[in-house]
Amino acid sequence: MKTLEGFAMCVPDCFKTSVAQHNFQPGDTLYDTPQAYSVWHTALQHIGFCIQVDSASRGRGSSVTLTVLRPNPHRTALVRVATVLTTNESFIALLRDGDIQSFLDRHHS
Repeated sequence: MKTLEGFAMCVPDCFKTSVAQHNFQPGDTLYDTPQAYSVWHTALQHIGFCIQVDSASRGRGSSVTLTVLRPNPHRTALVRVATVLTTNESFIALLRDGDIQSFLDRHHS
């Protein structure tokens, strides 16, 4: 699978236009590791977290609502950790640096 360079998270090449145009769609889901795209029970052993887009407006400065998910303790499913309203720029910054804890500290009450 081809991914975009310069991102700490695994951003598949199919998101190139979404990143460039700040245009994400509900249901877009991005993982912290390329191993997330393997057989699901194996993937769950490697995923630290993932981000799912719930709603988004197009363009710089526009808002995006994201759900942060992590594996449950037995690593049999992903569970919701937080829902965050932020900007497209902040979301893209998270994709670039992969620092979910700092992101949650800044955006989640």
